[in-house]
Amino acid sequence: MKSSIKFAFCTLTILIQLGCGGGKIDPITNADPDAIRTQPVVAARETDWPWWAGPTGDFVSKSQSIPTEFGESKNLVWKTAIPGEGHASPIVVGDKVFLALAENNKSMSLACFSRGEGSELWKTELHSGSFMRSHQKNSQASSTPACDGDSVFTAFMIDNGIQVSSVSIDGKINWQKTAGSFQTRHGYGTSPIIYKSIVIVAGDNQGSGFIAAFDRPTGDLVWRVSRKNAPSYATPAVLSLNGKDHLVISGIDQVIGYDPATGDELWSSEGPAPTTANTVISDGTLVFAGGGYPDHQFFAINPSSSEIVWKDKIKNYVPSPILIGEQIAVPQDGGIMTCYLKLDGTELWKLRIGQDLSGSPVRVGKRLFLGGEKGTMFVIDVSGKGKILAKNKLDSRIMTTPAICGDQIFVRTASSLYCFAELNPVSKPGKQ
Repeated sequence: MKSSIKFAFCTLTILIQLGCGGGKIDPITNADPDAIRTQPVVAARETDWPWWAGPTGDFVSKSQSIPTEFGESKNLVWKTAIPGEGHASPIVVGDKVFLALAENNKSMSLACFSRGEGSELWKTELHSGSFMRSHQKNSQASSTPACDGDSVFTAFMIDNGIQVSSVSIDGKINWQKTAGSFQTRHGYGTSPIIYKSIVIVAGDNQGSGFIAAFDRPTGDLVWRVSRKNAPSYATPAVLSLNGKDHLVISGIDQVIGYDPATGDELWSSEGPAPTTANTVISDGTLVFAGGGYPDHQFFAINPSSSEIVWKDKIKNYVPSPILIGEQIAVPQDGGIMTCYLKLDGTELWKLRIGQDLSGSPVRVGKRLFLGGEKGTMFVIDVSGKGKILAKNKLDSRIMTTPAICGDQIFVRTASSLYCFAELNPVSKPGKQ
């Protein structure tokens, strides 16, 4: 009898610590802030795309020779059928491409493909069991992995929680941890973020919202903070603001900046909407955040004063905005892109794209590459007033963001993984 009571008490304690029951999740701090801050930044090569939003975290590629036109019979390096489902975008490190997969309504995996040929090198099952509820426009594998060069980090929604895994680049599981409990309404789509020696995962939900950080080598929980108990789906970003690193996330009617080494709140402002599903960006002074449900707003925020500098009523819910010098282009879910002066919000141009959008644009010079939900990769000239240069039709819908690196474009559709490159480059005058 005593052992049964003891077991029940221990189980209840664990559930409370994980935040079950809809209460606030217990904050935890095991962090040595100085030890984390003095760690080197994880270096990403310009020829790689190792995590969500690319090597610099701003959806900007340093590639030079990227084709404007490509498809099933043009500039196609390889195409590989992928099993199951997933809205996680591809990441590229060295000679490998990694994808998160969900299959047969019961299996969640990380797959690795050859960058040169597209052949599958390995696939490691990370979780199995009945999938949790998700929205029809979401998937069971929507969280884009992150790679530090040695390990790949994933986040999946399963067993009423968010499970974080570290997998070696040859497919062996290093560790697996529960970040916190999760009550789903429309599923999960937040991607892990690498910051120095830790990996950070957000879990906004109507049960017990949280952000948690784990030590990358060991999986030890470094810190965890509670957030409001409401659903939202944004991926945070580490931004350099006035010379200091801030972990910034939008959602639940707020934009909040945290110290990424400790989870301590540094500042907060009014947010554009209760529910967001994209990523904030910054020019180092202002923070730009969009939201789409139920409010449709886009904000430019001064984090030093928490002031809303300017705003507009547009639905920038799932795709993320992107900076273009002194301008900012904001894609709307309904297939319109609006460009503003970033400092005061003056509207410069508006472009109708013609397909609903879920993926985010990637900038290569003065071109944006953006996938549409009907399966078209749009290439947009943003040097003037916004002009569609190409509509590249692929085999099925695109809910993901392209990885553009090393003069290659990697695109995940609902059924395939593509690699494109300039196969017949045109020589330019004065260049050999």
